[in-house]
Amino acid sequence: MKDATASKRKLLYKGYKGFLSSCALEMCILSLLSRDDYYGYKLSKKISLEVSESTLYPVLRRLEDNHFLVSRKEVHNSKIRKVYSITTCGVEQFESLKNEWKSFSNNVNCLLDAR
Repeated sequence: MKDATASKRKLLYKGYKGFLSSCALEMCILSLLSRDDYYGYKLSKKISLEVSESTLYPVLRRLEDNHFLVSRKEVHNSKIRKVYSITTCGVEQFESLKNEWKSFSNNVNCLLDAR
């Protein structure tokens, strides 16, 4: 019984960790794009988290599909880059996510600091 509970706890942790990572990544992308336009590789370097291309590009596609980003193709050194820009809806989404994150992190910090 103990092993089953530990397994459930581990799965729950992985689920939350994945969810939080995904939300944090979306928020970081929208934050950076609220300041300037970036292509994918430069975004991954600016984020300063260990984010693989297989993680980053699906999130960019999802944000674009939800009309939070738009993209355009640019040629640089004879290579085509997809450059992302935030939309008005994306700015609103970023502000919403940022406010939710602040509230969430304040609540967690209160719990962690409680004695």
